Amino acid sequence: MPKGIFIKVFMTLTVLVSLVSPRLISPAAAPDLSEAQVMNGRYLIPGLAGGARDEWVQLKDGEYRRDDPNNPLYVKIVAVALGHLSNKKTQEAAVIYGFRLGGTGFFMQICAVVNDQGQLRNSRLVTLEDRTKINSLNIESGKVVVDMLVHASMDPASFPTLRRISKYALVGDNLMEKSMVLPRTGKRDTSLGTSPQALYLRQIQGLAPFDPTDKFLAANFVTQEMDPPYIFGTVKDFAASLKYPVNWLIVADEKNRHTYGDSPEKTGDYFVYLEEDRPDKVAYYVFADQSGIPPRKWPDCRRSFFKNATDEQYAPARAKLERALKDGFPVGAELSFIEEDGTPLEVPLAKHLLRHLNFAPLYDLSRGRKFTK
Repeated sequence: MPKGIFIKVFMTLTVLVSLVSPRLISPAAAPDLSEAQVMNGRYLIPGLAGGARDEWVQLKDGEYRRDDPNNPLYVKIVAVALGHLSNKKTQEAAVIYGFRLGGTGFFMQICAVVNDQGQLRNSRLVTLEDRTKINSLNIESGKVVVDMLVHASMDPASFPTLRRISKYALVGDNLMEKSMVLPRTGKRDTSLGTSPQALYLRQIQGLAPFDPTDKFLAANFVTQEMDPPYIFGTVKDFAASLKYPVNWLIVADEKNRHTYGDSPEKTGDYFVYLEEDRPDKVAYYVFADQSGIPPRKWPDCRRSFFKNATDEQYAPARAKLERALKDGFPVGAELSFIEEDGTPLEVPLAKHLLRHLNFAPLYDLSRGRKFTK
């Protein structure tokens, strides 16, 4: 599976670190948190190495240092924001801190600190990147807002260059990322025909320009469901139907792999991204190119996508696709998923194409007949 898909599946760049239960930072009777309390609280250091245990440390003036050569540790608070993250009247805090284990890495964490009936507790952690650069940390309209620089695919660890603005909401004991704002820095570069938003997403997903084969562009496609409802027209026609500028991309590491051959094991291993650079967001339509598979073998080859299904469960879909082939409607591609600004759309893809993109199918698989205009 290409790394861009893993990156989709998420888009994302943060990992929740689970705790057994919320821990006390320090007792307090004051209704509101103060920065001094936050800077002198107890914070979790998650175990990173195999078998390493989580550890709580007591900070003093925002720092902790252990000069044990066998177990060194340095912790420092990088940013603090005070405000309201819940419907409570008391003031809460968002804290970003990092820790170093003797090497050059500085592992960044973010958590919320809340006043729970006079006791200060911290939320579960969200782990940021090693050596993320924090531009600002604020609490706005009940959300934690982090403006930061993260790493592009070729950035050295010490020099992140990609700007990212993330928003987090406190839900129970968890900080949940609610949105990711990709900053638009300037107007569209007409010489490149690409917006800064699109260039940003290409970098964080490791995508490169790509010229699909004519065979793939001329292939009919289905949506990636075990029992797809329709066969849509050619990939080329779909790209032409989109309203805004489009570009073809591929995960850079996969760029030299242009064909499948007949091997079922290679089915779905070659994903092509159709980028639509809209004024308000960037959409990716991610296709599995299966045009190298002989049409008569295609219904069985796509079976590898649905390994958890029994032969009996897959049989109806196979029969429908074989009937469509006899009726003159072969298939050579599948639309696997759609992303908007790095977030997958969790919607039935066939319905989305019909209702929102106005792209009509050619063949009704459930009824075994072509659509008439």
